[in-house]
Amino acid sequence: TLFRSVDILSNKVMNNLMVISMMKSLVTTSCCTLLPFLWRNEMHYSPLHIGIALSLFVLAGGIGSMVSRSIEVSWGTKRLLYFSMIATLPMIILFHLTYQNHPIISLITFIVIGFTTMLAQPVTMVMAQKTLPQYKSIVAGFINGFAWGVVAIALSVIGISAQHFGITNVLIALSIFPALSSYIIKYLPRSEEH
Repeated sequence: TLFRSVDILSNKVMNNLMVISMMKSLVTTSCCTLLPFLWRNEMHYSPLHIGIALSLFVLAGGIGSMVSRSIEVSWGTKRLLYFSMIATLPMIILFHLTYQNHPIISLITFIVIGFTTMLAQPVTMVMAQKTLPQYKSIVAGFINGFAWGVVAIALSVIGISAQHFGITNVLIALSIFPALSSYIIKYLPRSEEH
C-alpha cells in the first residue's frame, strides 16, 4: 500500500489533478460552511431558508456532475476545467455585491456556483483513473478523500480569517486560488493521450 501511495504521489499528472480537486473542494466546502453564518447572523434568514439554499446548491452540483460528460464532449476537457476553476471568482464577487440588496440574484449566483464547481469533478476523476488505471480505486480515494481532507484541515484557519476579514471577503480571496492555479491545466495530457 505504501508503494502504491508513493507511485501515485510521484506522478505529475496525478499531482496536478489533486490540486485541481483541492481547489474546487476549497470553494465548495467554504461556501457551504461559511455562508449559513452570513445568512443567519447578518441577513437573519431562518434555518429553513438556509437549508433550502444549501439543498439547491448541492442539487445544482449533482446536476453539474451528471451533465459534465456532455459538456466535455462539446467544449473539450481542458476548456471545461478552465471554466470550472476560473468562473467561480466572478460569481463570488457578484454574490458579494448582491447578497444585501438583491437576495434573489445572490441566491441564483450561489446555486450556479454549486453547478460550476462540481461540473469538472467527474472529468477529474476519470482523468486520474486513466492516468493510473492499475490503481483505480486508490486514485478515487486520493482525488476525493485526500483533497477534501486537506480542505477540512484548512477550514479552522478559514473560519478564523472569516471572523476577522468578513465572510464574503474571505470567499473572494479563496476563489482566487483556483483561478490562479488553473494554469496547471495546460500541463494535463489531452484526452486522446490517456
